[in-house]
Amino acid sequence: MPVFVERQSQLKLMLTDQILVTFKPGASSARRRKLLDGLGLQLVGHSEFDARRQTLVPTSVRRSSRTLDLANQLVAADDVIAFAAPNFLAQIRKGSVNDPQFAAQWHLDNRGQGKGTPLQDARAIGAWNLVGGGHRSIVIAIIDDGLDLEHPDLKDNIWKNPAARARDRHGRDFVDDSDRYNPRPKVFKAPFDDTDSNDIHGTPCAGVAAAVGNNGRGGAGMAWNCRLMAVKIMAGEALAPHDRIADAIRYAASHADVLSCSWGVAPSPDIESAMTYAVTRGRGGRGSVVCVATGNEHASRIGFPSSDDHAVAVGACNDRGRHSAYSNRGQGLTVVAPSDDDDSRRQGITTTDVSLRGKGYSAGAYCSDFGGTSSATPLVAGVAALVLSANRSLRWDEVRDVLTSTADKIDPSGGNYRRGHSLKYGFGRVNAEAAVTKAKGHRVRRVRKAVKKR
Repeated sequence: MPVFVERQSQLKLMLTDQILVTFKPGASSARRRKLLDGLGLQLVGHSEFDARRQTLVPTSVRRSSRTLDLANQLVAADDVIAFAAPNFLAQIRKGSVNDPQFAAQWHLDNRGQGKGTPLQDARAIGAWNLVGGGHRSIVIAIIDDGLDLEHPDLKDNIWKNPAARARDRHGRDFVDDSDRYNPRPKVFKAPFDDTDSNDIHGTPCAGVAAAVGNNGRGGAGMAWNCRLMAVKIMAGEALAPHDRIADAIRYAASHADVLSCSWGVAPSPDIESAMTYAVTRGRGGRGSVVCVATGNEHASRIGFPSSDDHAVAVGACNDRGRHSAYSNRGQGLTVVAPSDDDDSRRQGITTTDVSLRGKGYSAGAYCSDFGGTSSATPLVAGVAALVLSANRSLRWDEVRDVLTSTADKIDPSGGNYRRGHSLKYGFGRVNAEAAVTKAKGHRVRRVRKAVKKR
C-alpha cells in the first residue's frame, strides 16, 4: 500500500483503491458515464448522509497505485467534476499534551491556585449565573476515539436518540462496521496512558465540554447540563479513511448542535464538503457549530480542518493568560481557550478519564494532566453550547461572531493584535460570560426589530 506524507502537516496518507467524487449539478448522466467509462471507473457506493458524494473504483485491475493518477484525471474534467480525490487512509493527529499538573479546574475559575494568575480563565461562573449549565436540548458531538458511556460523571448527560427504534442509541462507530452502534472506547494496549495506541482521548474531551455538574462527584464541564453524543472515528492507532471521517461529521451534524473535533488530518476535499454540509444542513439549516483544534506542533500555521472557512479554530493559552508554546498559530485562528503548556510549572486540566480499571491517563476515573488544543477545543464547544442555550435562533456563523466579538484580548503587548486579530490568540481568549450575555441581548434586538416591521 503506497504511503505519502502531506507536506504541511507531515501526516501520513495511505493510498486505497477507492476514489471519492462529487459531480457538478449541471453535468448530464451521459457525460458522467462517458467520463467514467473512458477512465475505466465504476460507481460502487455513496455517502450515507450525502448521496452526491460517490465512491469509484477501477473496473479492471483494482490496484491502489492507479487511483492517484485516475483522481487527477477526474479533477482535470472540471466541466463535470466538483471534486475528486483518493479515499486515503489518513493518519489522525490526536494532539494531546500530557504533562503532570495540579488537580484543580482553574480553567473555569482561576483564583490563583497552583501559582496561576487570578482571573485568567474562561469566565464560566458568570455564564452559569445567566444560563446555568446550559439547556438539556443542546447536544455536543465529541468526534474522537469513543466515549466512556458508563462514566459516573458523564452517563447522565449522554445523548439518547429520540427515535424509538433507532439502533444508534448514543452515537455511531465509524471504525468498526461489525459494531457500528457502540461508540465506546474499545482498544487498549500497554502502556495504557499512551494516547496514540489507546482509546483514551475522547472521554477527557467530553468531560471538559459537558461533565455533569452539581452531582457531588468529580468536576464539571463548561456546559454541564447539555448532552454529549459519541461519534467514534478512530481506534487505537489513529488511522481512518477520509470518507469515514467526512461521514462522521455529516452524521454528527444531523443530530448535534455543536461538533467538537480535537484532532487534525491532512487536507481532504471530502472533509471540506462535510464541513460545508455541517453548516448548511445542521440545526435545521441554521448550521451546526464546528469547533476544531489548531494543533500542537509549535507551528506558524494552523492544521486542517481547523483551517476550513467553516470551522471555529481553537488554540490554547495557559493559566497566566499567555500563549501555550505548542499551540499552532497563524491566519485562520478564531479564539484560544485555557489549557496546559510545555512548561511543567503551568497547570493541566482536570477532567474525566476512562473509568475502566488501569486504563487511561491516570489510575482512576479522573485525570489532572489533560491539555493541548485537544482540551481547549471542547471547552470552546461547551461555550458555544451555552450561547445556543441562551439563544437557539442564532446561525452557526452568528455563534462564531459572538465568540470572537466577546473574547478577551489577553497579552496585549505580546499578542500584536491587528484589526482585533492576533496570530497567537485569534480574536482573544473565549469569555463564556460575555458571550452568553451578548447572545441573550441579540435575541432582544431581533424581537424589537420584528415589532417595528409590523
